[in-house]
Amino acid sequence: MALAQVTAGNRIVTTDANQFYSLLKGVSGSGESITLIYNNTGSLIFQPSSDPAAGTELVQIKNNAGTVQGALSSDGKVFAGDGTPSTPAFTYESEKSSGQYRIGSKILGWSINQSEAMRLNASTLNLASGWQFRENGNLVMPLTNVGDIQYSVSAGVAARLAIGTDAQVLTVQSSVPTWLTPASGAVVKLGTTTVISSVASIVFSPIAGFTNLRVVWDARSAAAAVADNIWVRFNGDSGSNYDYQTLNGQASSATAAETFGASRLIVGQVPAASDAAGLSGSGTVAIANYRGAIFNKNASAVSNRKIGTSSGNLGTNVYTGAWRNTAAITSLTFGVDSGNIDIGSVITVYQET
Repeated sequence: MALAQVTAGNRIVTTDANQFYSLLKGVSGSGESITLIYNNTGSLIFQPSSDPAAGTELVQIKNNAGTVQGALSSDGKVFAGDGTPSTPAFTYESEKSSGQYRIGSKILGWSINQSEAMRLNASTLNLASGWQFRENGNLVMPLTNVGDIQYSVSAGVAARLAIGTDAQVLTVQSSVPTWLTPASGAVVKLGTTTVISSVASIVFSPIAGFTNLRVVWDARSAAAAVADNIWVRFNGDSGSNYDYQTLNGQASSATAAETFGASRLIVGQVPAASDAAGLSGSGTVAIANYRGAIFNKNASAVSNRKIGTSSGNLGTNVYTGAWRNTAAITSLTFGVDSGNIDIGSVITVYQET
């Protein structure tokens, strides 16, 4: 059946209507193919007399078995077939070998030149072997495990350094970062805190690896007093679980005392706000076998303080104490009894093999 414009006054007879029906349905031998031409005044329009439900498929493309291969819906959506890496569902007239397709339930894939380049599921974006993540031209290396580190090998080239093992330290060999196990007797700094605004406490956490801990501190209290105690708590425990012995020396006198069931372990005395500016106290704290799980944790501390220039204004303090707990120490909290730790105070924690 040849297509021609209907002349005004002519009718479409049954024979013509049946031929047109067969043509649209695709019955074998029904006639010639249809070419739609955009003539700058209109376009092919599907406009129903009433709006169907959203998602209603107005146009369907089926195979010979009647299975829908693709469709256009009433609300403007396009439903495509799954496709494959070699024949993507969404592709381009000028390059049909590249595009997007569906691999399986909730899995999308993208191919380049008929080969899968990338796939995306509900939680993971995977690149095919040989492909790279890049940001602004620079390689981005996927990190596969907690603690992995990314570093630059050369301009635009990244590499992944896998997390080391407990007690290893990060160092540099041949200009690249490397995890190494320290030699016996090595000391590694865990961290340093310098107070730039007075604080109630300073916390070092998490703590893991090595065998012993050593703390070096230089501090002052912001309390309106002549002197203050500086203390440590383990794992945030503020219960009555600390016992300690003190030995204090001032001028030619020495005093000793013991305390049981305290809420913190005293490790020194420091000047406070009523003392002259520029005065501080300092000391060290040693905690042996802090990762052990059999014994209560023991600590030994030595400190000194200066609160003035007259006799009795110098002090030396020795403290030994224990925490009533066999758990491994995973955090250290430092504070003072009567106020905040003052500006300029510094606390450093070291780990020893």
